[in-house]
Order: sequence, then C-alpha cells, then structure tokens
Amino acid sequence: MSPLTFEIAGLEKVLEQAFLATDFTKDPKAVLAELYAFSKKYKDWVELLSVRRSEFADKVAFDEIRRRCNEAAQRMDDGIELLENNEEVRTAFIWANLGMLIQAAQYKGILAQIIGRIASNTST
Repeated sequence: MSPLTFEIAGLEKVLEQAFLATDFTKDPKAVLAELYAFSKKYKDWVELLSVRRSEFADKVAFDEIRRRCNEAAQRMDDGIELLENNEEVRTAFIWANLGMLIQAAQYKGILAQIIGRIASNTST
C-alpha cells in the first residue's frame, strides 16, 4: 500500500509566500486562478480516496480522514472566495504572507535579496 499524499505538480507557486504577497498586488486574477486550480486538484484527489478505501483495515479512521479532507477543501474554497470578494481580507492576506516571507528571509540571512525581489515586483 502506498502512502496517501497530495502532489501539486504545476501548482507549486501557491505555496510560495513571495507569490502570494507580491503577485497578488500585481495580478489578483492570476493568483486567484492559481488558488482555485490548487483547490480543484485537491478536491479531485480527495475524491480519488474513495477508490482506495478497501486498502485500509481501519475503515472508520479512513472515513474520518476523508471527512476532514473534505472539510479542508471547503475551507479552501471559502477562503479563496473571501480573497476574491473582500479587499480588506485580501490586503490582510498579502500583509500576512509578506510578514512571513520577511521573517523567513531574515532567519535565512537573505533579507536583502527578498526586499529587492519585492521592490522589483511591486514597482511596475
């Protein structure tokens, strides 16, 4: 039995704080499209879990995991809709990702590089 993992080939950008912070200010529609695509692939993956149910001895645990995955998928969609329809939520999301990006960059000692990237992405 292989492990249950969700691969996101082609949609890695949605997990990058720089993309979520800087690209959202430049092209919100493109970022939203990436987020919706990520969510759809996740929901498709959750749907495929039903096929694998017979592989697991503990059906109750498997059903609970699948239920939680469905809840996560719904929360993703709800969050993306908020980002799409509420400018204050979108601004807070951008600032949160920017803050996490700067904190990670400072920890890694590459803060100047990240600030340069942010400046070049937001100056156009």
